[in-house]
Amino acid sequence: MKYVIDTSILIEIENGNKEIINTILEMKKTPFSELYITIFTFCEFYYGAMEKSLENKEKVKQRLLQYEILNTSVETASRFCELFSALKKKGKSLPQFDTFIAAITIEQQGVLITGDNDFAQIPNLKSIVLQV
Repeated sequence: MKYVIDTSILIEIENGNKEIINTILEMKKTPFSELYITIFTFCEFYYGAMEKSLENKEKVKQRLLQYEILNTSVETASRFCELFSALKKKGKSLPQFDTFIAAITIEQQGVLITGDNDFAQIPNLKSIVLQV
C-alpha cells in the first residue's frame, strides 16, 4: 500500500505529535506498505523553512528526502485539470497544490494520509483523515 503523507501530517510529525507518529509507524508495519510524499508536499513543507538558517533549511531538506518523492507526469497534469475544473463547476475549491497532491495520489493508487477534511471533496481519492 502506498501511503502518501500530506503536509499537515508532516507538520505534526515535526512537532513531535506522538499520536500521529505512532499511527504512521503502525501503518508502515502493514505488509507491503511504503511512505511517500509528493513533490508538492516537499515544496509546501520546505517553503516553511525559508526564514530559517541555511543549516536548518538543510536539516529540513534531509528529513524530507527520507521519504520517496512522487513526481508529476502528463497523466498527473491531465488529472489535475479535470479535478480542478470539476471542483470549480460545483462551486468548490481546493488550493492548487492540494489538487496536485490529490491527482498524484490517485494516479499512484495511493492513500492520502492527511489532517485536512477538504480532500473529501475529491472523487476517487482514497484518504485517511487523522485528528491533528
